[in-house]
Amino acid sequence: MRKIYLFIFFFGFTETGFSQHSFSFDLYKGDVLLVKSNGKNQTVINSGDKFFSGDKLVIGNNSSWVVFTNEKGASFKLQHKGEFTINSVDAKIVSLNGTAFEKYLEFIKKYFLPETNAAGEKGLGIGGGIDMLNNNDITSPSDNSIYLRGERIILKFRKRNNVKKLRLLFKDPMQGLVLDTLVRYEDSLDITEFTKIKGLQHFNVAVSYDPSVKPAAKSFINISRDNKEQPECLIKLYLDYPEMRNDKTDMALMLKASLLYKNRYYSAADRLRRKVF
Repeated sequence: MRKIYLFIFFFGFTETGFSQHSFSFDLYKGDVLLVKSNGKNQTVINSGDKFFSGDKLVIGNNSSWVVFTNEKGASFKLQHKGEFTINSVDAKIVSLNGTAFEKYLEFIKKYFLPETNAAGEKGLGIGGGIDMLNNNDITSPSDNSIYLRGERIILKFRKRNNVKKLRLLFKDPMQGLVLDTLVRYEDSLDITEFTKIKGLQHFNVAVSYDPSVKPAAKSFINISRDNKEQPECLIKLYLDYPEMRNDKTDMALMLKASLLYKNRYYSAADRLRRKVF
């Protein structure tokens, strides 16, 4: 009897202890359900949540997917309708080795942070995040944004009660003030065709919610235009991985959005992000 008790104790330790095989969720999209070993359903999966032996992962259709990382730090994507245990996931997962994702998966995970992480980095976010980058009175675009040729430059403002007019100041970094104007207060304003800044590649803009007061010097944000239709970061990606140029899958869009985001093309990155989430 003594040996039987010892065997049972050891078996229990293996199933619940540190040696248990598991995956840590990074990202997911679509109809994904995690049924825990205690029978509880988890319909909202957060980054870092664990998938243990005894749990069941249910992917409702072939357009839904998960990206997760095992205890050795290897990341995988699973996009396949079905019900999976740890063992069947091991048999089914498609490694990202040998593709652009081998190099860029950690990069994608970093820039699709759902919120600010411990290092203070902010990402595109599964639910969005571009407008959270700036703590200024102009909430979008973010400071140091770059716009591609043909993109609209739209300022978004914080909501204020009893405000009817906004005062906007535009500066050329080389020439100084180029425009001091009043506009009707709305949530957003398209400034793409403003005559005084239309030809400027770089300019600064600030807003005051009190037309009688100039915006504070520290409130200016920097905006740049890139005359190219395709930024260098994507050109390099397509040179390294030609198949990525016409790849419209979620992972490819997330990769492109991450590259754009890192290189400060925030508006273009957000457009791609919205195609995924």
